[in-house]
Formats: sequence, C-alpha cells, structure tokens
Amino acid sequence: MLFSMLTPWKTSAKTKSKLNKTSITMYTGTKVKLKLKGTKRKCKWSVNKPQIISVSQKGIVKAKKKGKAKVIAKIKKKKYICKVTVKAKKKQTDKSNSGNKSTPDTSANTNTNTNDSASGNLTFMDNSKVYLGRNLALSSGDLNIGENVIVVVNMPSEWENDSETGVVNISDKYTLIMKTGSVLVTLGDKYHRINAMRYDCASGSLIVTDMVKSLYDKKKEYTSKFGNVICKKMDVRTTEFNENAHVFVSDEIHVQDSKQITFNPGTKLLLGKNSENESISNCGQINFNRSPANKVFAIGAIGTVTGLQSGNGNYTLYNGSFLSAPGLSINNLTIDNRMFHNPNFRMSN
Repeated sequence: MLFSMLTPWKTSAKTKSKLNKTSITMYTGTKVKLKLKGTKRKCKWSVNKPQIISVSQKGIVKAKKKGKAKVIAKIKKKKYICKVTVKAKKKQTDKSNSGNKSTPDTSANTNTNTNDSASGNLTFMDNSKVYLGRNLALSSGDLNIGENVIVVVNMPSEWENDSETGVVNISDKYTLIMKTGSVLVTLGDKYHRINAMRYDCASGSLIVTDMVKSLYDKKKEYTSKFGNVICKKMDVRTTEFNENAHVFVSDEIHVQDSKQITFNPGTKLLLGKNSENESISNCGQINFNRSPANKVFAIGAIGTVTGLQSGNGNYTLYNGSFLSAPGLSINNLTIDNRMFHNPNFRMSN
C-alpha cells in the first residue's frame, strides 16, 4: 500500500524547462528550429535584433544578416535565451553560376523562403507577380525588378514602429533597379521604409511605401532616379525625377546634406508638409530641366521649400508649367514669357 502511494509521487516530479539549444551558429539564408522542452505551456518567441535574425511563433529561426543576436522564448516572466551567431553565406565555387539569382513567373502567394536575405543579385523576371510574407534584405548585390513585375513585401509583425531596417533593405553600395511598368509595394501595420544606397527606377515604375530612404556612402555620392512614388516621406540625397514622374508625398521630401533635386520634363508632384511646415526641406539646389512644349512641370505643395542656396540651379519654368508653393523662395527665378499667355500657370509665394 505504501509502495503504491509513493510510486506516482516519484514519477510525477517536475522536469525543468529548457531550450533544446542554448547557442547556435548559422549562415545567412538558413533556418533552425528551436523547442522549449519540459513544459506544455505555449511560449512567446522574439528576437533582440530583427535585422540579423527572425523567429516565427513555432520557434523557426531564420538567419538574415551577419552578426550576433539572441532568440528569446518567454512564458509569463520567465525567459529562455539562445545565443545566435550568423556568418555570411559561403560563396559557390561553380564557375557556371555567377552568384546571381533569378526568379521566373511566381504565384501571388510566393513565400520568402527562396528570396529573403539573398546573397548576390536578386532578379524578378519580367511579368512575374511575387508576394513575400516577410522583409527582403540584400547585403551583397542589386535588386532587379523587371518590366511589369508586381512585388509585395510585408513588414514582420514583431518589428518596432519606424524600424531603421527597411522592409526592403539593400545595404552597402548596391542598387534598387526597377524597369518600366514594375511595382514595388511594402505593407505593415507600423511605420516602415525602403532603404537603398542608390535607386535606378525607370519612368513608369511605381513605389508605394511609408518612407523612401537613401543610405549614405562616405566614399561616393550617387544620384538616385525615381519614376512614380507614393509615400509619406522621402529622405534622399542627390535625386532626379524621370520624365513624366508622378510623385505624391503626404509629409515632405527631405534632402540630406543640402544635396540637389532635379525635375525632368513632365514631372508632377503633390507634396504635403512636415511639422515645421516644410514640403521640401534642406534642399541646396533645384534644377528644372528644359521642357518641350508638350512636357509641363506641375508642382503643388502646401508647405515651404527650405535650404536653397543663393544662385544654385536652373530656375526656369517653361510654358504650361504649374507651381504652387507657399513661402517658396528661389533666387533668380525665370518665367518663360509665353507663360503669361497660359491661363493654367499659377505661382503663389
């Protein structure tokens, strides 16, 4: 009797909860599954550096970028930590493969398994449609989006609001290249962005996001080119808008280090303003490239344009252009005399 009473007590002793791994080494683009042993309770998974690794709520860890980070499994106030070291993906030795990656026509429900955190150039072929469930990060190559391609990228739910890491993040000296008819959209329930050192977006391309951010290279100044853009804010360096670009920015265009902006014929902008009542801020130079008779500028802004340096730029507006910017101050502004016969032209100061 006594033995039968002790037996269940002895076998019901609690097992200490712990992770199946407390430290791991991974390569970019690889995955590892972690488990919390010794408990049936559901834990919440998170990471301390989402730009380096990510983790799903099933404990699947994905290596994104070289560096060190931690995976945290939490039950109430108790935390279990696994240290992760991410190394750069080993280069392929096959000479027939240049390291570039191409994706053919892809279904609208494509996951990020083959595209996230890629090493080398990443190309979406013409006419493909791609839906990525998470962010897209490249650390050693260009992102090429072909003609008539639609790419939709989601912001990871665990990211903080206005994370400095882009939902599309192209680091170092590499370029976001978009061909005519291509569309790049980022989605997320928090303020997010696209980061790139340089943008080479053709006329007729479209970017839809919260923020377009130009990264800074200490060694070289790049000129970024944009087609159509819809966003809350552009934070750019030397920038050029292609012919017939349509740009809607609900806050401001901020120009880093007082660099210049160039508007090509047919550019049409509608700008909001920031908390300082600025639509274009810190811009050192504005250029309006000469417009043929059938190519007009249309620039509407509800805020001011600030930072212009005396005598910089070609400030000539040609026949058919429309300029409305309260508080606009441009030195040596020239208005083509034909504009006085054009009832559509309006300039407000």
